[in-house]
Amino acid sequence: TVSISTKVATKATILTMNFSAGVRNVLLAGFLAVTNGETHADSAAEKVRHQLDVALESARGRGKANHSLRHRQLQVVNPLHTDFSMFVGKWYDCMHTTLMTFNGHPDRHMAEEKACSMKKFGTVSKIGKSSQMLRFDIMLLNSCDLHDLGGKGQEPCPNDGFGKGNVFVKYSFKGIGSFAVEKKIEFSSDHTYMRDKKGEWVPLQNKAKIENRDTLICQEYMEGIVCDWKINEYRTKKKSHRDGMSDEG
Repeated sequence: TVSISTKVATKATILTMNFSAGVRNVLLAGFLAVTNGETHADSAAEKVRHQLDVALESARGRGKANHSLRHRQLQVVNPLHTDFSMFVGKWYDCMHTTLMTFNGHPDRHMAEEKACSMKKFGTVSKIGKSSQMLRFDIMLLNSCDLHDLGGKGQEPCPNDGFGKGNVFVKYSFKGIGSFAVEKKIEFSSDHTYMRDKKGEWVPLQNKAKIENRDTLICQEYMEGIVCDWKINEYRTKKKSHRDGMSDEG
């Protein structure tokens, strides 16, 4: 199953949350020689940032480059972008277009320029101390039969939402804003989550092994954001036979 969607969202209350992530955004800025023998990561980062500030002032003609440090001169004309706090908060669906395919064919579950529903789309929270590393949590309703729930010999369907036959799933996208690009951030996710019997969100490990990464690219637009996202998922549907269960596809 492949779902491609573009959404327009509007911003509400700001939230913050901590989480761990294994994603990296690396600034390649030439060679920096540490003069005092310090090897701490924070100290080195401060020296890089300081030298970028010095080079920036030099390029703009507002100061002289500090030649006391032994390093390759950095020619920087724009500051680094590390403030992506405008993405943090709760977001609500204002307009979206969605295309879903099954086995490579477009499915009936399509929406073209669907007007504002103002339903909650998701929540963006900070991962670290700054707002450069972010997490975007999105919850959606899926059919229980696509998760092997509610059928004969299967776990019962929780019937989430306002109807029957549905289950909530969660996507937890992580992303790092680029030093070079402002007002835009690319998120990715390699796991889908469902609640266990205790109500805790747990990743679907087996499906994660055979699914591609999901992507969610968001950028500022007027007073909100536009997000283009692609979800690629493996889903089976069980069909009952006299001699047991089999995959329908």
